[in-house]
Amino acid sequence: MAEREKHPNDGMHPKRRAMRQENKGRLPDGAEYTATYDGVFRRWRGKLYILDKELKPVVFEDNSSGVWRLLEKLDDQYRKWCQENPDLK
Repeated sequence: MAEREKHPNDGMHPKRRAMRQENKGRLPDGAEYTATYDGVFRRWRGKLYILDKELKPVVFEDNSSGVWRLLEKLDDQYRKWCQENPDLK
């Protein structure tokens, strides 16, 4: 029996693999993430800082049990903001 060819993300859930392969575009130049672990609540808290078209700061905040999920949630907030404020992105 021939050995099965392994997918580069073998073992990853198909939904997660599809999400990783989706290209949402890049964040604006100078975008900055911060993440801090809160051991009491066992959560990661983080912020995404960007400058809008007028160079005014915009901050997105969230928390999650994992760092990767936290970054995804902050990115999703940014994408939603872009849709709601097309003249400022």
